Amino acid sequence: MSYLDDDGVYMVDSIVGAFMLLTRKLYDECGGLSESYFMYGEDIELCYDVKQLGYDVCYYGKAEIIHYKGGSGSNKRLLYEFHKSMEIFYDKHYKKENNTLVNLMVHTGIWALYYLKLLKLKLISH
Repeated sequence: MSYLDDDGVYMVDSIVGAFMLLTRKLYDECGGLSESYFMYGEDIELCYDVKQLGYDVCYYGKAEIIHYKGGSGSNKRLLYEFHKSMEIFYDKHYKKENNTLVNLMVHTGIWALYYLKLLKLKLISH
């Protein structure tokens, strides 16, 4: 949401899991972090669960946190896992309510993006 002021406070659908605060009670009520994901996606799912329970997810830009994005690595496996997580999340929460054509288009979009990013990595490294 780059169009919003970084220092603002906003109700959002999801925040990055690098820094989240919630009560232990709410965390437990949501079932904690899903083990469906190798990496990435579990933060989005936790936010989704929080909202499903009727709570808000708040971006609080008045706090300053340093997150070294890519600190876990930037190899092809992590790129794959990121896109696999998108697929897992979609299938878990939206696949049943959509028809086969919509599901095919979403999956095609996820994996097309993955291959485009792979191509970009390959071009940059040469």
